[in-house]
Amino acid sequence: MSGAHPDHGVEAVQSGNDPRVEHRIEIAGNCPCPFGVTACVAFRASLPFKAAAVCVASTALLGDAVGHVHQMMIAGNFAAGNAGVPFWTDVIVMMLAIVLLAVAWRQHEDVL
Repeated sequence: MSGAHPDHGVEAVQSGNDPRVEHRIEIAGNCPCPFGVTACVAFRASLPFKAAAVCVASTALLGDAVGHVHQMMIAGNFAAGNAGVPFWTDVIVMMLAIVLLAVAWRQHEDVL
């Protein structure tokens, strides 16, 4: 979840004259912005829109979690910034969003 702490993500990818660094800094600092805007729009939107928003955000969080697991298994990176709060936040937020969407969908079907 580099979006919660974009400075941490930026510091983690700075490495001299590597042309990929600029792209990584952009992703670490600006990637959460579309998710926030979508969440604000979804607040008043239809349930299918909310489902799409949850699907996209959950997929991104799953990708983050897989990246953390990869770092833990391959690089042995069990630092707090990889295996601690960022990893568990990715997993818990993804699961919570899916569960809350399922509850909302079930209540929506009961109304129809």
